[in-house]
Amino acid sequence: MPLIPDRTVDSPNRYARWRFGQPRAVLIHSTRSGRSGFTDAQELRATLSWFQNPESRASAHWVIDASGAKIRVVPDEHPAWHAGEHNQHAYGIELTQSALGGPYTDGHYGGLVAVCAEYVRLGVPIVRIPTFRNGDRGFAGHEDSLQGRRIGKSDPGPPFDWERFLRLLREEVEHDMSAIDDLRRELAGLFIAIDDTRTVLALVGRHSRENRALLRAAFDDHLALKRRVVEHLAGHGEEPRLPEAAAAAELEAR
Repeated sequence: MPLIPDRTVDSPNRYARWRFGQPRAVLIHSTRSGRSGFTDAQELRATLSWFQNPESRASAHWVIDASGAKIRVVPDEHPAWHAGEHNQHAYGIELTQSALGGPYTDGHYGGLVAVCAEYVRLGVPIVRIPTFRNGDRGFAGHEDSLQGRRIGKSDPGPPFDWERFLRLLREEVEHDMSAIDDLRRELAGLFIAIDDTRTVLALVGRHSRENRALLRAAFDDHLALKRRVVEHLAGHGEEPRLPEAAAAAELEAR
């Protein structure tokens, strides 16, 4: 299931499409309005206002503030304007930081991990790219890109803990995969338990009307549980079938 942003603030500064297919890389930036006296909220407002201004010719896919709030600026279907010649080759994420050297909070890391876990599911490997070139796969800072080095970028800078970020990201993705595996096993067990529609109908047919009503209620509970599991898995690209659907319809007619 796609990550739901805490806010959406659309920017017109984007390309219509990915010319080389959706990328497998993410560039991490910091906002740096240059006003060291800004609060984080002021920094966020200034950044979003800048990204909404067509004359700025700047944007990112996400901005994450110190509280961990995740603000969607450009949909992933479009390249954002965040790193010059790399725009068509990487997603861009901004962390609020009003000036060079400002600290990154637990909220910054939490929001960033939540967003980047979605990119990992899209095929971005959990590795840091020491020097980012178009076509590379993984995560890099703007300062690590060829464009960033050429124009003197230094973000996200020394305060950003790459080891911590990559560790948290691995833990997040591993936890999600473990939960999905548990659901797959549960779903498989449920299907095995009552996959034979004809057996179900024969069993119900041997009982009185009163018992059929009880069995129908139990069957409905069973089907509802399966549906919840199926809906969850569907958000992760799974398409399991529900063979009981036909049985449910026939039971309704009895």
